[in-house]
Amino acid sequence: DIREVLSSQKNGEILKFLSKEVIFDVIVYDMAPKTTGVKFADADESLELSEETFKIAKRFLKKKGHLVLKIFESEETARFVKILKDYFKTVKRFSPEATRKQSREFYIICKEFIGDTNK
Repeated sequence: DIREVLSSQKNGEILKFLSKEVIFDVIVYDMAPKTTGVKFADADESLELSEETFKIAKRFLKKKGHLVLKIFESEETARFVKILKDYFKTVKRFSPEATRKQSREFYIICKEFIGDTNK
């Protein structure tokens, strides 16, 4: 879980170092939470993990960089996509052809990081 990674002291030190030395062209989050079988709970957990990844991207993604997030569809997904649109020139949903029809999983493709346009 990315929250555990970020909360550990050792990884906190790594992130502190990275914030001074490194920015990325692309960040890809292609993981899913441990599912419980309860669709709304799994979707909420997926959204939370994507939001945490977005926080990291705001720190480490270079201007005009790209972010790809795997997420489960939920009632809150549209709200999150709207927030992303304030930070990227282009934000699109993408479902690979190989994805099962009943799957609630899709990707959010965010291109050209511009930072917060509401500042």
